[in-house]
Amino acid sequence: GGAGGGRVGGPSYETDCSHVRAVHYNVCLNGILPDDVRASDFVVIGSERPQVLPRLVDGEGCCAVMRALPVGRGDDEGGRPWYTVYFTTYFQDGVWDEREVIGNKKGSEYLWPYEKLDYELGKWIEGGKLYWLGGGEERPLMNDLASFPYQVDEGLVGRWAIWKGELHLLPNRLRVTKNFRSPHFGQVKSRKARGLRERPLRHVDEVEYEEFYRRCFGWL
Repeated sequence: GGAGGGRVGGPSYETDCSHVRAVHYNVCLNGILPDDVRASDFVVIGSERPQVLPRLVDGEGCCAVMRALPVGRGDDEGGRPWYTVYFTTYFQDGVWDEREVIGNKKGSEYLWPYEKLDYELGKWIEGGKLYWLGGGEERPLMNDLASFPYQVDEGLVGRWAIWKGELHLLPNRLRVTKNFRSPHFGQVKSRKARGLRERPLRHVDEVEYEEFYRRCFGWL
């Protein structure tokens, strides 16, 4: 799904592989303030911590493959990696009934951005449900919990977006009225403030890059 243009995209399943059912992404800022994003852009980053959508990975014949890629900043002409984007692709061997899987008769566009997220990935790896790509030219599928390279235990959780130069926690639309007047917005505001207190972000000028690279991109 896309992350710009003022809309929250759903997982994409346009692929030549008949077993791919959905793809979703999330971005880890690695403690860096994303002030390279234009104030006019609305960019959904999701959660900083890697996660899976339980309804898509827990079904019969279902599994997921996760891959991380380094992402640079728009204002860094050197092209150095600063952020990490995680792509999780969901596969199923069998007939796919999207509305039955997500439990919503209206279809995926009403529910994808608001699905439950599970950050406890160990159980999915040990259960043979979550894999990742190994190194080398062949990029073999890996499923050994001890060597899982994307274990991130800190970072913003929930669904976040960058807008007007600030980070915003997205509300659960399923609990918001059509005119967006809801007492739940107070809860969202409180959760946003708490999340940013617990996850202070630094400007790139405050970072010693070599140490930062070793800490954040040791999996490369």
